[in-house]
This record gives sequence, structure tokens and C-alpha cells, in this order.
Amino acid sequence: MGIAVEGNDEATVTLALALSALRECEDPAAVVADAREWSRHVVIVDRYPAAVKEFAEDHDIPSTETFDGDKWETMEAVGASTHTPRRVFVGVTDGDQTIAMHLDWEYRPIEEAAEKAHWTLKRHSQSQSGFRDRLERLWPF
Repeated sequence: MGIAVEGNDEATVTLALALSALRECEDPAAVVADAREWSRHVVIVDRYPAAVKEFAEDHDIPSTETFDGDKWETMEAVGASTHTPRRVFVGVTDGDQTIAMHLDWEYRPIEEAAEKAHWTLKRHSQSQSGFRDRLERLWPF
């Protein structure tokens, strides 16, 4: 299942976010809200339909349209129903990259997308604070 959120009507990108990629983000709702600013269509996709809906509800991510398929089916439907020059899939696994390749979407790993869009990833914020904590224990300022 995917949850689609309408974005900027003038944008040239349709963006699919793997649920696993959003789970890596510090603030998933902020990621979707930001993506809406520069994407015409934003969709969250996963293998399990109920997982997307539950995640969106838990993180107050609005949805305007739902799809009842898995990643493949949802991205195929979104690709066929949206007419933007670019379709980008943000994921985390080799399987995500394979889906993008087979469906003719650009693939971006979450680390790359987060860096370019200035999204904070959980592991980055945790590792930075952990490093800072270790330094402060060694050399109190």
C-alpha cells in the first residue's frame, strides 16, 4: 500500500519514499512535508499495506490517496498515473534499487537524499551526540 500526498503543482518530480527509509529519519512527518514543497506527488511505499497506514497515522502524515498494492504495484500505478519528467525512489535496500531500475525510476539511497534535502537521520544524530558525550567525558569543557 502506498499513501500519496499532493505536493507542489508546479514541481517536476514524483517522489516515492520507502517506509524503511522514512523509519531512518529523525522526523518523518517533516520529511514528507518538506518533500511536498518541491515534489508534485509524494508517495510512501512498503511491502505491507497496513504498515504504511499505521506509520502515517502514528506520525501525523496526511494522506490524500491510498494504493492497495505492495511497493512494486504502488510505484507502477503511481508512475502510470503521474506525468512528471522525473520519478525518484528513495530507499535503503538493494531490493529498492532493483525496483527502481525495473520500473524506470531514479534511485537515491536515504543517506544521499537526506544529505541533499537536509533531513536528519536517526543514526547520524545519535552517533554525533554519542561522540560528543565521549569527548566530554575525556575532556570536560
